[in-house]
Amino acid sequence: MGLGLLGLFQLSIIGAVGLTAALVAGVVHVPASALGAIGLVLAWFVLGFAFYSGLFACAGATVSRQEELQNALLPLQLLVLGSFVIALQALEDPGSTLARVASFVPPTAPLAMPPRLVAGDAGPLEAAVSVALAVAGTAALVPVAARIYAGAILRIGARVRLREAWRAEERRA
Repeated sequence: MGLGLLGLFQLSIIGAVGLTAALVAGVVHVPASALGAIGLVLAWFVLGFAFYSGLFACAGATVSRQEELQNALLPLQLLVLGSFVIALQALEDPGSTLARVASFVPPTAPLAMPPRLVAGDAGPLEAAVSVALAVAGTAALVPVAARIYAGAILRIGARVRLREAWRAEERRA
């Protein structure tokens, strides 16, 4: 929770400083919608953080030593990197099929939907559906993440596989 609040604070500061510097310098015309764009990015950050924190908690719970953590987190880091690449593509062509599809898939939506909204390519209905899918994806992930976390966190020794963590919690119940 603390890291999420820190990230939200950092994004808010970066947005405020960037917007203020652009206005004071007068070298860039900042449209009135820039404040709304910053708000959209912050809202999608919260949705993305909620989704990814469940995934990272599962991956972190499956290791007992810090040295093993990078290997466990690599698939999730690749997912985040792939989402970022898709978001860059969405920034260049918000109307592309890839950008449209990615804006509805929970892992990629927090990075792909804001550029589409700011560019005016996605309407309020698409945004609402995307938010609903992101919230539903996170809500579905929470019990799964909790079960894996509970089944793996107290295990000592070799790295715990996801299947083993799932079954360990099943036996305790």
